[in-house]
Amino acid sequence: MAAGKPFKKGHDERRAKGGKREGAGRPSDWLRQACQKHTDNILGFLHQVALGQDVEQVITEDGETVRVPAPVKERIKASEAILDRGYGKASQPVELNNADGTEFSILPTRALGEILDVLRRRVDPKAGKPSRVAERE
Repeated sequence: MAAGKPFKKGHDERRAKGGKREGAGRPSDWLRQACQKHTDNILGFLHQVALGQDVEQVITEDGETVRVPAPVKERIKASEAILDRGYGKASQPVELNNADGTEFSILPTRALGEILDVLRRRVDPKAGKPSRVAERE
């Protein structure tokens, strides 16, 4: 053995017990599975909130417990959550304009291909430096 290297490469009985074992640890999708188990209950709750059904208990000054519907803001949020999960979030249009306010146009594929060809000819791919031919042009 070389100095400073107490272990030989390869299998060593002293280290054979450690490392990753088959089936050890949590499954990679354990959180997703745990959340999916509660989907029906959560959707039911969001549905109750969205409809304004009695979902909150409040104690009055008399000491009486009263069930109160969710506020309108919470009802709207619950409705949006249900719709987002059922149909996906709404797409948002994006407008691209140049600095002078004119409409942005993307180069046609042919023009982009020609530009890339010129650049490839000017750079030597092995060295990453301009080729001698490119210096003469």
